[in-house]
Amino acid sequence: MMFFYFSSKKTEIISYVNPDKFPEVIIENDSSSGIIAVTSEGCSGPLLSAGNYHFDCENVYYKETIVEGLDIPTFRNIGWSGYAKDRKNVFYEGIKIDQADTKTFISVNAGVFRDKNYGYHKGKIIDLSEVRGLTDFLSSNIGGNSLGESYYEYMGDVYFWSDGGGQAVAEMIMTELDFNSFQTIVGNCVWDHDEYKFDPCSHFAKDNHKVYYEDAEIKEADPNTFELIKSDVENAFGKDGKNVFLNAFKLEDADPETFEVLSENYEKDKNNVYLGEWKLEEADPKTFEVADDEKKLAKDDENYFWGSRMVSKKKFKEILEKDEE
Repeated sequence: MMFFYFSSKKTEIISYVNPDKFPEVIIENDSSSGIIAVTSEGCSGPLLSAGNYHFDCENVYYKETIVEGLDIPTFRNIGWSGYAKDRKNVFYEGIKIDQADTKTFISVNAGVFRDKNYGYHKGKIIDLSEVRGLTDFLSSNIGGNSLGESYYEYMGDVYFWSDGGGQAVAEMIMTELDFNSFQTIVGNCVWDHDEYKFDPCSHFAKDNHKVYYEDAEIKEADPNTFELIKSDVENAFGKDGKNVFLNAFKLEDADPETFEVLSENYEKDKNNVYLGEWKLEEADPKTFEVADDEKKLAKDDENYFWGSRMVSKKKFKEILEKDEE
């Protein structure tokens, strides 16, 4: 029987269980909890198939950080929640939760967990009496206080409601913010109010100290000069006095004074042309123009582009004139 070893770095084919090394382990073929297997290098350990946990034959990692104080033979991640546990402890994003009881630790709903003593959400410990209210808020937005557009406060924490159309998910902003100065930056696209419960165009917010893209802080952005350039359901461009940002990413060498969005795919400033966050080194911003945005075709006075690739004039014309099938 063959299994696959999933990690943040690689995927490997692995073979069989080594009962001599881990005789106490019960083998489970369950992607949410993992199974025990032998890697192609011959060592055995837990196959951690989700949640950014992985095993390198010596240690268990959360992303790139070693998880300390765990019992490897009984260690299991819990889906994509960030939680994991062994026979003695519960962990969130690789950090042990000292108060958690591993024997009674279970999922409630909407990313909320509980044990016999406490409730838990995103690693934060809450009173058991608050579990139901938090679950109602995270599943149905019941009881939250609006901070503008898709941002809501609940029990002192701020959440961004990410709405994909038909289903919205509340993502907690994992940083302290200034409630007195917090403001959303309203997007400038038209959206379907029947399809979306929350504004899908307003991705940015700021306070006197920080700028946020949805639930993440944009560390290099200056809140005093930050402003929206353009947004749609999928993406948002913003700028401050020094930089240009696509969502939470800073565009390399972009000039905020001359930057403009040309189409859904291409942008430029006085020095460079971009396809999303990638700079097109060969493109001339002075003569660059979009020929067919749906097909990602563009050109300047000397070169032809299909996405980020340079193509011949013949190939460019062939793609441009090809009828839709």
